[in-house]
Amino acid sequence: MKHYTPPVNRLLTYGDASKMPSGWPNYVEELGLTPDDVPELIRLMTDTKFWDMASEKVEVWSTLHAWRALAQLQALEMLDPLLGMFAEYEDDDYLNEETSEVIVLLGPKALPLLAPYLINSDFSDWGKIAIVEGIKALGTQYPETQATCVAMLIQGLEKYADNFDGLNGSLVEGLVKFKAVEAAPLIENVYASELVDDMGAGTWPKVQVDLGLKQESDFTPDDFIPDFVRELRANLPSGMTEEDLFNQMLRPSKISAAASGLPLNLEAFRPEPPPKFGEGPLQAPQSPALKPSKGFGQAEAASSQSTKKHKKKKR
Repeated sequence: MKHYTPPVNRLLTYGDASKMPSGWPNYVEELGLTPDDVPELIRLMTDTKFWDMASEKVEVWSTLHAWRALAQLQALEMLDPLLGMFAEYEDDDYLNEETSEVIVLLGPKALPLLAPYLINSDFSDWGKIAIVEGIKALGTQYPETQATCVAMLIQGLEKYADNFDGLNGSLVEGLVKFKAVEAAPLIENVYASELVDDMGAGTWPKVQVDLGLKQESDFTPDDFIPDFVRELRANLPSGMTEEDLFNQMLRPSKISAAASGLPLNLEAFRPEPPPKFGEGPLQAPQSPALKPSKGFGQAEAASSQSTKKHKKKKR
């Protein structure tokens, strides 16, 4: 095992993050970390021995603690190594979920470093979604950056023919969030090409209403029903309701569809203000038992047979 020196070595046994209270510990204050520790923290964050370690070992969490500490130190040099981990570990739940939080902590200076990844065809689609979520959060926390954020989202969406539909859906959702009316012609092309997952941003009529280009009265209620709902209804097994299906999808946590916030009433799909980051009319609470599949309208239970935190079934 590679040798790590104090105070970085304390992260090796810092603990199971899934059993800790919500919110990140203040690693910098608690451990006395300084910018001098950044190189060793990056080395720990990218140490594949820990990424591949069996989940019952406490050291498996050290990479996560390292990237959190680096973000708190606002070490911009950690961004490329962190995003580089998507090449081998894009199925890691925590990497996907926390990259956006890292981006926010790094602040506006991270934006120029992120731009090349959105248009890099070799970079992970899931990594791109994590970046888009970070851009949306960053633009919300720092309103002065929204013009730059919009430009980056447009640049990413211009490659819609090469993107998968879930990424296009996330990009559209971000542009709607920032009321980017100038992107409407591009968004229309994306919808016309049927290359967008409409679970997040909604249908093209809903996008037009949310951007202020149309009135709700210009459309029928049916115009606001996302494609995934239509597909769900068309493929429901005989005798099964939408609520039954959602409950089945959420096992083994067995959260009821009503309790999860998943809408059973189509009024929930009518135009509304863009959701806050991490929220939305269709978003169920995150559960360690859930694992997204490509396309935001689906989810699958993570295998209970998995013995490692990071090595899970590839999407």
